Amino acid sequence: RHPPRYAAFNTPSSPNLPHSSLRSALTLKLLTHGPSGGIVAAATAGLPEAVPGNRNYDYRYVWMRDASFTVTAFVNLGYDREAAEFLRFLREADPSRGRDLHLMYALRGPVPAEQALDHLRGWRATGPVTIGNAAADQDQYDIYGEFLVALHGYLQAVDFDPPVKVNDHLPEALAHLTGHIVEARHAPDHGLWEMRTRKRQSLHTKAMLWVGLDRAVQIARADPKHRLADPETVAGWERAAREIRAEYHDRGWNPSRGAYTMAYDSDDLDAAVLRAVLFDAFDPHDPRVAATLDRIGEELGAGDLLYRYRIEDGLEGDEATFSACAFWRVGCLALAGRTDAAEALFERLIARGNDLGLFAEEIDAESGEQRGNLPQGFTHMALINHAVRLAATRDGETRTDEPDCRAEPAVTPA
Repeated sequence: RHPPRYAAFNTPSSPNLPHSSLRSALTLKLLTHGPSGGIVAAATAGLPEAVPGNRNYDYRYVWMRDASFTVTAFVNLGYDREAAEFLRFLREADPSRGRDLHLMYALRGPVPAEQALDHLRGWRATGPVTIGNAAADQDQYDIYGEFLVALHGYLQAVDFDPPVKVNDHLPEALAHLTGHIVEARHAPDHGLWEMRTRKRQSLHTKAMLWVGLDRAVQIARADPKHRLADPETVAGWERAAREIRAEYHDRGWNPSRGAYTMAYDSDDLDAAVLRAVLFDAFDPHDPRVAATLDRIGEELGAGDLLYRYRIEDGLEGDEATFSACAFWRVGCLALAGRTDAAEALFERLIARGNDLGLFAEEIDAESGEQRGNLPQGFTHMALINHAVRLAATRDGETRTDEPDCRAEPAVTPA
């Protein structure tokens, strides 16, 4: 019922960016709640990820991780103002400036408790239809790194000269977020995939803790007057980052599997490792990373698609392939110098969208049908970032999944 806060997007000026990236940007814009600036993970609830199964969730909330990924996608396309809107949402939703950062937020009020609506039949009789989301109570420590990635990307896009409302609270926000990282560095958590099983020492989480400290250092060093953090504090972040990185490189490698695995002392493969590679938490040219990419393709692959994992996760039914993971593989191939393979895979993946060019969270490997809530911001973010990455590769540049190495924006902000 609310009109758009800003004018419609301009068409990307770079001929190298596919039309699908504009469609995905429009999708993310439509997932943005204009009055608050919050970006919901999806517009629907209860659409199943497995048929049959009970993997039916409510995604009409603002996940810190998903929203941060979306901010980087906006910035990569040059829509800095849209990225700033999420920071406005966070300032209002989290007045603690990162001290009490939550995994997810409702657009208004607290996230409601998860409950099944048993009187509803569900899509293709795949119940229960659920509203609310129990994952709100989980421990997922990677969110501190994810938010610092988004903050760094936005600050770089505005030449580290943000509005006063952002700039005035940066020292406090950096202190809180880095403090969380240092405190959580040895703690197990539920991990990126929100499994409803025991906590583990998740490799993806550890990698994102390093990423968070790395970006905090870059933010602080952008101010030569040391107003964001004193040199001793920044040096402490750098020491902790080195220690965290050394630990997950050592304990995350499983010699018997020939791969980096889901958690310390684990045999389970996890496509989330690809995500960590995209943030430079691993060297894409490292033989161990190449071996991990091969193992993931062999054991989690279904043609061009990827399952995020293939283990018991405490839920019923076999879920479909996870669309964002397939786009992450595109990025890893590009970073490893396999540009032709990356481009060919990307083109095949974008053809898997529905008749409107939209993607849900997952794709059924046998039927090609979309699974889970639709449209899914997580997937469209991945599509945008890798369209930008491949365009930059063709132009002779190097581009990370966040906008660290962004040249002049390919799009004029609306």
